[in-house]
Amino acid sequence: MNQFFNIKRFGQLLSYDLKINYKQYLIAVGICFIVSFVLTYIIFIDSVYDFDFRQYGVPFVMSFFLFVVFAGLSFPAFSSKKNTITYLTLPASTFEKYTAEFIIRIIFGGILFLVIFWLAANCAAKANVFLYNLVHDSNYSIKYFSYSPIVNRLLNPDLSDYDTPNRIRAMGRITIPLVVFPTLLVFAFSVRLFFRRFAIVKTAAVAIGIILILIWFIATFAEDFLAYYWDTLRMAIVFNRYVIVICAIFCVTLLLTGYYKLKEKKI
Repeated sequence: MNQFFNIKRFGQLLSYDLKINYKQYLIAVGICFIVSFVLTYIIFIDSVYDFDFRQYGVPFVMSFFLFVVFAGLSFPAFSSKKNTITYLTLPASTFEKYTAEFIIRIIFGGILFLVIFWLAANCAAKANVFLYNLVHDSNYSIKYFSYSPIVNRLLNPDLSDYDTPNRIRAMGRITIPLVVFPTLLVFAFSVRLFFRRFAIVKTAAVAIGIILILIWFIATFAEDFLAYYWDTLRMAIVFNRYVIVICAIFCVTLLLTGYYKLKEKKI
């Protein structure tokens, strides 16, 4: 058990990673803040006076892809032979290395992304509203970005005000973030281990290829099947559950595959 996981050794590995890669992490934080700020600011330019809270969704989704890229840049040591040798000879088990990278890239990275976007979006909103009031000599205010309504919507979706077709679409808007976002992160994190140089580019190419194949398959073979499952609310609920289960199995498979791929790497 001590060879598989040791808390002291694991802490030292995390400390080593932060010491070696802290500049990369700081750059990632800066880029994420700037991009999130700019995207939110641009959304505000033409819609300060009639801004809808849901419009925060556009810069959030676009900024989220930076988080996916950050996940895809995991195991940076494998980008060069010298760093690969150093990394593989570290006194830590494969499980500790894999878990440490997952915690830093996905867990800590995810928390940091949410905080950065919240700060950037609200800074952009305040800056835009300030300039708008300054130019128009007004006292206009808006609803600033918060995760509370999003969490409430996801945990307690109230679809009673929708008719059946719109209720089905609303369910889809709830299911997609819960399923697609984690799947993209796990895919970028795990598939990266199959490549050495230009791993993020190759991972993105694989992802695009899979998406295109899925689109072709759905358009060619699954159109009637999807139409059947999205015809009624009950069928849509069943379909959503299928999608969640399939994506969960896919994510677990990717994580296990990535782990064994890391285990196979030798000097």
